[in-house]
Amino acid sequence: MSLASIRLVSDALDLWFVPIAALAMLLTVTLAVRIAGVRSLSKMMSFDFAVTVSLGSVLASIVTLSTPLLDGVAAVAALLGVQAALAAVRRRFHTARRASDNAPILLMDRGTPIDENLRDVRMTLGDLYSKLRIAGVTSMDEVGAVVLETTGDVAVLAASDIDDELLTDVRRGAAT
Repeated sequence: MSLASIRLVSDALDLWFVPIAALAMLLTVTLAVRIAGVRSLSKMMSFDFAVTVSLGSVLASIVTLSTPLLDGVAAVAALLGVQAALAAVRRRFHTARRASDNAPILLMDRGTPIDENLRDVRMTLGDLYSKLRIAGVTSMDEVGAVVLETTGDVAVLAASDIDDELLTDVRRGAAT
């Protein structure tokens, strides 16, 4: 690519349209998220993450004038609509929930790391210890359980705080 082929500036009309498109899309996404609910930007399941990334991509393509404004509005509505429909199906049908959601997995039980589960989720012992330090753990005796949640977050539960009901849906081993 030669220096002469690099475009530094769009035509004058495009330069005026970029901030207008940015404002229009920010207002559209804000309104759509208000209507759809805050959950639409959560990371409760893999699909939620995909929708959040897709919304950013749609917003960027509109602002850079790669996609017509109304196409972007339609894409935002479609993404949030499909996400809302999937969430409703997940609430109603257990099999849909099991098919779409990752299972939380136990990484440490009463201060003992579960090597097989760490391997399954591609975490090292160093990664686990880092999460414990971030959680303020100063002794392995303090750790009741460490769970990799469906969101990718790591929950560190103190030994004295664990109610068995909290671990009901947590995968404890590779076979479970």
